[in-house]
Amino acid sequence: MLVQKAVKLTIKEHQILDSVMPGQDGWHLQSDLECLTSCPGYGQCDGQGPDGKVCSDRWRESSLSDDSAKVFVHVLRNFDFYNQGDLPGLAAKSEEVTALRFKFLQAMDDFSSQEYTEGSLLLTQHRRRERAKGLSLRLKWERFDQTGKLECEACAIDFFAVYGEAGFRVIECHHQIPLSHENHMGKTRLEDLALLCANCHRLAHTDEQLHGVDALKEYVKEAQGNPLPPA
Repeated sequence: MLVQKAVKLTIKEHQILDSVMPGQDGWHLQSDLECLTSCPGYGQCDGQGPDGKVCSDRWRESSLSDDSAKVFVHVLRNFDFYNQGDLPGLAAKSEEVTALRFKFLQAMDDFSSQEYTEGSLLLTQHRRRERAKGLSLRLKWERFDQTGKLECEACAIDFFAVYGEAGFRVIECHHQIPLSHENHMGKTRLEDLALLCANCHRLAHTDEQLHGVDALKEYVKEAQGNPLPPA
């Protein structure tokens, strides 16, 4: 699906993307363009992006994929570098730019959560607890904007420092009060959630006593201070 159909963009968000994608008014000639080496498509796209359109003035015609979403996230995170000054008052940390980057991160999160069926075709029925879409990513962004980190609250590994933007997809959101628990009142607040790595998240669900992040943190700290003897 094309970007302009897959992501609901406001008129202002169209203007923001126009200001950072090459080929717009104010940009230098293609031969003079400078790209950051941290771009996911650097050295492969020749200024044209993963599918030949995203990193150009034809970005609206680009299809939204995991690869193209990474480029959008990249240029928006580096808005101060790519912007040609045609939108004064905006910066990488501006609310409008941050909100737009959030939309593409949400798209990446949706790509990573897709399920694929293998082998025989089966008809299955199941019930699952409804979750607030976007709440996990909102917590990750708020925590990152506050600290500059994506840190597991139990073992303290910073997944942004290790993996960069991919850290948003690696670190997980933990409900300290499980949705199925009798004490869950049907509404989840951000303070009810915690960011955990996959290992600590799995550990938290091995014992109800460890659902709370404070108890889990103490458990992990004690375990790290008392490593198992060699086999």
